[in-house]
Amino acid sequence: MFSNAERLKQRTGKKGTGRFEYLQELVTEFQDTSSTEAKHQVLANLANFAYDPINYDFLRNLKVIDLFLDHLSEPDCILQRYSICGLCNLCLDSQNKDYIINSNGVSAVASCLSSADEQTVLSAITTLMFLTTTESKPLVTSAEIVECMVRFSSSANPRLRNLATVFLEDHCTPQQVTEVRRQVETSAPLRKGDRATATRRITEADLRVFGALTGDANPVHTAGIPAGASAAASAGGAPPRRVLVHGAFLNGLAAGVIGSQLPGPGSVVVGQNLRFPRPCLVGEEVTTVVEVTQVRKIVEVTFRCVVDAESDDPKLVLEGNAKLIVADVYGEGAPSGEG
Repeated sequence: MFSNAERLKQRTGKKGTGRFEYLQELVTEFQDTSSTEAKHQVLANLANFAYDPINYDFLRNLKVIDLFLDHLSEPDCILQRYSICGLCNLCLDSQNKDYIINSNGVSAVASCLSSADEQTVLSAITTLMFLTTTESKPLVTSAEIVECMVRFSSSANPRLRNLATVFLEDHCTPQQVTEVRRQVETSAPLRKGDRATATRRITEADLRVFGALTGDANPVHTAGIPAGASAAASAGGAPPRRVLVHGAFLNGLAAGVIGSQLPGPGSVVVGQNLRFPRPCLVGEEVTTVVEVTQVRKIVEVTFRCVVDAESDDPKLVLEGNAKLIVADVYGEGAPSGEG
């Protein structure tokens, strides 16, 4: 770490690349590269540079804070992990902290608490503690966040348990913790018929990221397939094409609801069946519905993805069922399976 500008200048040398220019090259590479591995490496480097206060002005000028915030919602867990680590380093500075808070950063960071990656969750808890100010404390200690900490404080994972306990002791009132514990202990257990939903409009960018992560270069998900003669005629002879959404992407939407909402964190899929009745096209709005059908040692759910669910003509694009084990999230000895 360079403690001052003079030390940085001394180490750079007369012919060396300046720190701002080097960081700018990293940001440009991240934006321009199509390589997932390269993006991982660049974001890891930026997160490391965020540790040194000498870089704060450079990183602010290059909008790296926004870059980190934008990638907290990435389906790529590695990009998400490096982004939250970078924010955790940056928010020690008061100017960075204020910027993150004013950019709806508390909510964005809190969304990482449902991650399946232990380091991401630990960094999110630490970042929330660093982001606590007189003004932001009501957001940081919202009922939803405190409930997560109460649950984590009972985890079999000692790192998670200890950090959550520190959060509750240092940032919450005893009354808050007592009330949330009471609600958690008396909350209704999982029941047959419980249902959760989520809605998302699928974009071309979603498919590009998914294709890069999975290595699926099938052109039906990029260039598309012909829409048919009637569509071509109505378009004045132009050959319109339909870009198909990956079936695995739709299954991922269902997994997202299962893992974050119902049954929620700790859900491990041990078996599932899928059917794709009709194609889903890029640009369509998809509503995912998960419903509990059996609650025993093995929890069973059904799920479906529907386009234009509220319209008079909804289109079913995925339906299936799954068997789950609900494990102690991040606990030791969690069962194997597909999360």
